[in-house]
Amino acid sequence: HSLNVRLHKSLSETFSYEEEDLSSVLHDINPERIEVHPKPLGNNPRSQILAGVLDADKNVAIKVARPADDKQQIAQLHNEGAILRKLENSHKSIIEFYGFCNKDQLLFVMEYKKHGNLKNAFQQGKLDQMEELDLVSICKQVADVAKYLKKKKVLHRDISVSNCLLDSLDPPLVKVTNLSRAVQVDDDYYHAEEDERAYIPY
Repeated sequence: HSLNVRLHKSLSETFSYEEEDLSSVLHDINPERIEVHPKPLGNNPRSQILAGVLDADKNVAIKVARPADDKQQIAQLHNEGAILRKLENSHKSIIEFYGFCNKDQLLFVMEYKKHGNLKNAFQQGKLDQMEELDLVSICKQVADVAKYLKKKKVLHRDISVSNCLLDSLDPPLVKVTNLSRAVQVDDDYYHAEEDERAYIPY
């Protein structure tokens, strides 16, 4: 039996790529243009975020697969880059993607936000002094991203406080990041097998 619900496709289906599909997302940035700092900005079970500098003067964040040779995690980076490229950095509240670089391993290069994510900002008390309207504004910005992605037929599937970066504290501006689990959708629903883990689509 199967369960017909508005959920995600299987990972094997979502992250299956042919070599020719990947060729367009590799080697965007010459390795000589990137300096990578070893100190991590953040970690999760699937990837690590490092600080770096692009073209000697632009601070960037660099996502790498963990472990570096994990094919599924590398495929997720390819997936995220391909979707962000299709979006063409066309929404002010979605993280800006600069490109890929092969420097010992695949580097996913994106804009850097010094205030970190909303989860850490909340734990560090950075949001304590904000007015209620400021907090409502943050929620509205994130909702606007979800609405925009729906219009573009993209399902993020992992919008959370950990994946919303603070671009500015005054006024409060956020950037939604981490589209590694995102999928391009053509239908109004997904078909998931009973034994698949279900994710709420947003």
